[in-house]
Amino acid sequence: TSFALTFSGLTYLAVIQYGRVALDEGLLYHLSRVDHRHNYSPWWYPIYLANRQAPGALLLIPQTILLFVTSLSFESDLGFTLLLQTYIFVT
Repeated sequence: TSFALTFSGLTYLAVIQYGRVALDEGLLYHLSRVDHRHNYSPWWYPIYLANRQAPGALLLIPQTILLFVTSLSFESDLGFTLLLQTYIFVT
């Protein structure tokens, strides 16, 4: 809950300070962006190859399954679970 309060509070302060721009560029942009080559994730290349053939969300299913499995398998060790999920998401 502290994360949610901190995130919400900082977002609220940013919106007060910068208005709609803070929402558009800080949060909403990530829902509509089409540039998938900006990170080091191994998933960008399959998404790039299937750009016009399959929805990009379908190509994220293997990553989602891996994140879900690690959450359930290592739920007793939060630190290790977060390490694995970061590794799966980024590498």
